Amino acid sequence: DIAILFHVFLEDAARRHGLPSPQIDAEIEAFLLSNEWPGNVRELRNYATQIALGLASPRHGLSTRLGLVEQMDAFETSVLTQALQNHGGDATAVAEALKLPRRSLYARLQRLGISPSSFRKPREES
Repeated sequence: DIAILFHVFLEDAARRHGLPSPQIDAEIEAFLLSNEWPGNVRELRNYATQIALGLASPRHGLSTRLGLVEQMDAFETSVLTQALQNHGGDATAVAEALKLPRRSLYARLQRLGISPSSFRKPREES
């Protein structure tokens, strides 16, 4: 079940961040099966997101192919997209939750190419 869940989480993370889903090699598969996953599903989901963003290796370490700026941008993108999902794309609520001025939040979103409207649920017609 671990490998199946991981693949679902990986596809979801790649889609959320607008990235192609990375190929999973035998080393990652072996890591998935050999780890006890003490944090359960949440830890597995976080690991899948790190792999999708290129921030983790099968040994759970930071990737050396990304520089510091790219790693920080990927981390910031992850935090902001998760907050936008949690608040249904409501930028005001996200700014409050992250303790950021709205202007700073919008500047970060623009720099990273993230649109709050893509996280809003479509309105139901009555």
